[in-house]
Amino acid sequence: MSETHVYCLTVRDEILKSVSRPIEVRRWIESACRPADQRFGRSLSALQVLLWAFCTRELSSSFRDEVLRRIDSPQLPLGQDQIDASNCKGGPLEDQVVSYINLIVTDTYVDMRKVAIESISKAIIDRIAALIREFEVSAIGSGDQEIEEGLRQMQRDSKAVDTHAIAREWLSGAGPGTVRQRELSVSPDEDLLGVATSSRENSDE
Repeated sequence: MSETHVYCLTVRDEILKSVSRPIEVRRWIESACRPADQRFGRSLSALQVLLWAFCTRELSSSFRDEVLRRIDSPQLPLGQDQIDASNCKGGPLEDQVVSYINLIVTDTYVDMRKVAIESISKAIIDRIAALIREFEVSAIGSGDQEIEEGLRQMQRDSKAVDTHAIAREWLSGAGPGTVRQRELSVSPDEDLLGVATSSRENSDE
């Protein structure tokens, strides 16, 4: 193994270790950096799992109930259909969604279901962009081609993921139908480049 390759692996490990938040964030970044995962769309699946995790952890059932109640109730006078943030017990993502909803319903009569889905989608997109910006600080200028390509893959994933579908599924209370959990399984023998041992490949045949 060349000194350059050893150096790149060391840099890559340090960058990935610096990703400290939920494990799903690191799994998405690691998957985006694997050529094999890029080819088979597994990094996009990892992003879908991550976004579903954000929704289930940071969007509360009380918020969902509040939105559904407004969907089913008669239309309120203009400006009176805002959601009281104090009634919602979620995390930062929920706060952002409520802000988006209230900004829209203040100015016009709306289809609350469409507004909720659009607001959740927009907040999710904002979260993805923030994660990419944070990783970009470490990736650009790292000298590691896999890390830099991983950043580009993350940007491609962010454009490809269907945030509206995730929002609809969460609002309906259904499971993450667009998330392909099985595709995320990675062999412990597989390194960051996505190269599994020949013995594992042969055992799968």
